Amino acid sequence: MKKITLLLCLFAVPGIFAQTGDPADPSDGLPRGYRTISLGIGIEELKEALRRDTEAYLFREDRDVYHVPLRDENYVETTGRGFIKRGFFQLKDSSLFVISLELNPDRIDYYSVFTAFRDRYGEPESIDPQKATWASEAVRVSIERPLTVKYIDRAVFDAINAEAGISDETVLRDNFLRDF
Repeated sequence: MKKITLLLCLFAVPGIFAQTGDPADPSDGLPRGYRTISLGIGIEELKEALRRDTEAYLFREDRDVYHVPLRDENYVETTGRGFIKRGFFQLKDSSLFVISLELNPDRIDYYSVFTAFRDRYGEPESIDPQKATWASEAVRVSIERPLTVKYIDRAVFDAINAEAGISDETVLRDNFLRDF
């Protein structure tokens, strides 16, 4: 009964998986973010969205914003509210390319989130004991254990990996070795 209640609560939260910022990838309907925060927005748009969404975040303005000058990256780490425990946002060249939401396990469970994604977006592209992943050419969305939802802009992520000399094969190899 508890899991059913949690699943119903998940769907009762307005826009829990809704795309209200940039439109979803038209080829497959995968979301490019959570609520009003979408991949590709700039730091000021991100800060404004966090300020406005007091239902999901306890944003503390510039105290939650970090800059790494050598890599021209900004990070925002903020406390969440309700179903979100913490939000992590990574920007490269002034564009948001990773959204990572650590969910509150006291309010929601992995299975409920997985089921909601599967029902909405179909079977995941890949699944293992640690995560389930849905992907298109534009975005990768994963649900990771214990309970984190990640949205990644694939073009930016792939460019960073190529620049660092990291191939998909390296990532697959690392994932394989981690399973032992």
